[in-house]
Amino acid sequence: MKYRDNPTRMLLTACVTTGLLLGGCQNSNDSRMTDTGGSAGTPGAARPATQSPPPRSGAIDLDVLERSRLREQALSVLENAALSEWALLRANALEGMSNVPTRVEPFVRTGLADENLGVRYSAAMIAGRLRLKETAPLVRPLLRDQDGSVRIAAMYALTRFGESVDLTPVSEALMRGSVRERKVAAFVLGELGERSAVPLLLDASRRLQSSDADVLPATEIRLLRLQIGEALAKLGDESARNAIRAALYPAATEELEASVLAAQILGEIRDADAAAELVRLVTRIAPGTTEHPDPMRRIYLYPKELRLAAARSLAQLGYPDGWYVGLQYARDPQPAVRAQVAFVLSETRRSEDVVILERMLGDEDEIVRVSAAAGLLKVLEGPNRRGR
Repeated sequence: MKYRDNPTRMLLTACVTTGLLLGGCQNSNDSRMTDTGGSAGTPGAARPATQSPPPRSGAIDLDVLERSRLREQALSVLENAALSEWALLRANALEGMSNVPTRVEPFVRTGLADENLGVRYSAAMIAGRLRLKETAPLVRPLLRDQDGSVRIAAMYALTRFGESVDLTPVSEALMRGSVRERKVAAFVLGELGERSAVPLLLDASRRLQSSDADVLPATEIRLLRLQIGEALAKLGDESARNAIRAALYPAATEELEASVLAAQILGEIRDADAAAELVRLVTRIAPGTTEHPDPMRRIYLYPKELRLAAARSLAQLGYPDGWYVGLQYARDPQPAVRAQVAFVLSETRRSEDVVILERMLGDEDEIVRVSAAAGLLKVLEGPNRRGR
């Protein structure tokens, strides 16, 4: 499956963020709706009982020198990736470094002038989220960028800087823009916290059920409705949370991407009422199978991408006991899945998880290395500094 279409976070849960603008990742070859559990090399391989998850050890215990070493090691990976010839890697490196605003700002400045629209978009969104006001002279020219999503990101950034910005183009993009522009517009309206945008977002959602229903692919409609629902939930619309929860259970393979996105969103918006359903996604075993005492050897009903997304969101809600899901897939053959593992471990935050994230810095895949570095920084720097 593709990395998540969320327009401002790393390709994750993912995969995760800039996939919207940079094309996402290759699809998984596994279209089954049942996950066979263990993954120490081959999906479905049962792990021996001796490899059961270790007992949860609690908070991370690192001395100052070790913390500094890991921080610099992660930053080195991300800074090198920010100079890559691959635009997707540059964009994700910026997002990963955003946990350390003083180190990311020079790369944001470069990114605002990048030849790739996805990198420009990511740089503008990070500048706004972190309120890097000194970058304003570089952001303002993006109001005239050739790409509508980049223009919206520039409006978001300048608004966050405290400048007076006409947001009418954001509203117009939400109603009549491309699918990509609509997703970005919805996300920005939710992030800006303007309650006055609620009627507009509701109209945009209704439009997807009427005039757009015969024009857009069903998959795109599902994803776009979820992005609009996320914005509405951020603005206090409780009914939107119910709609997001309703998308958690895929009835067919083509609905899996939307279910993963729904699971991610529930963690992002801190929907505590969804915890029981997220637990069900993580733990429910396939019908007709035995509930083995070792969770690593069970055959699960839901696919790994969905279980990982649910485990990460549960950790964001304060329930980190799904860390073992990350361990199950830490050596999965698919880089997209290993990237998701890094994001799960960045939220569960055990000492053992830090060890695994450090090991993943040496992964053969560049995106996995960047995801692991971003995860390490998130653990070491504490909650992401969103500048709210």
